[in-house]
Amino acid sequence: MGNVKEIGIAAFYDCTNLREIELPEGIEVIRDNVFVGTSIETLVLPESLQFLGSNCMPETLTVCRIKSQSLEIENGIAFRQCKNVTVTYPKEASIQNLQECVIDGEDEGYKVILHEE
Repeated sequence: MGNVKEIGIAAFYDCTNLREIELPEGIEVIRDNVFVGTSIETLVLPESLQFLGSNCMPETLTVCRIKSQSLEIENGIAFRQCKNVTVTYPKEASIQNLQECVIDGEDEGYKVILHEE
C-alpha cells in the first residue's frame, strides 16, 4: 500500500474472497464499511491508526488486535457486523468509544470481548 494513509468508505465491501490482509504502518484512517462482506477472521490494526469508522469490520472477524496507543472509534459501532469478536489492545492505550462497542453489541445481539495486552 506504500504511502496510503487512508482506506476509503467501502473499499473492500463485498470482496467475499478476501480472507486476509496485512495493514502496513502508515495507515491512519479506516473509513466506514471497509471490510464488510469480506471473509477476514483475524485483523491487526497498525500502531499508526488514529481513526476507525462505523460498521467497518466483517461479520466473520473473530480476533482484532489493536496496536495503536491512541485511537478514535467512530460512534462505538466499528464491530457492529461481527457476531463474536475478541479485541485486544495495549494496556496504556487511549481508545475513544471502545467500551461503547461492547454496549452496542449487547444491544444489537453480538458480542465484543475486550482484552488488555
